[in-house]
Amino acid sequence: MFYLYQHIRLDTKSVFYIGISRHNKKSKYKRASQKDKRNSIWKNIVSKTDFKYEILLESEDVNIIKSKEIELIAHYGKIKYKTGCLANITDGGEGTFGYIPSEEIKLKHS
Repeated sequence: MFYLYQHIRLDTKSVFYIGISRHNKKSKYKRASQKDKRNSIWKNIVSKTDFKYEILLESEDVNIIKSKEIELIAHYGKIKYKTGCLANITDGGEGTFGYIPSEEIKLKHS
């Protein structure tokens, strides 16, 4: 199961990030609550205020989730390009769901 989520600043109650992930066996919405592996714009915002996450959509169809992510990022705009309020760097729709790295790649990254 895949899901689309948004991060909301607690100081201003405004959306600042849109993301997608898939359910994790240990924690259903693990990625939505994580603070690590985020970009510098996101980290800068979270250094000033806390955040909460909201699940916007869940589906077995990753293409539905990706499409909605692209739509919402376009709607809110990105801080990086001075077009909006999101810390997102990309236009959305990426993701490597189901990707299993080869042993060679695992060794290279370790």
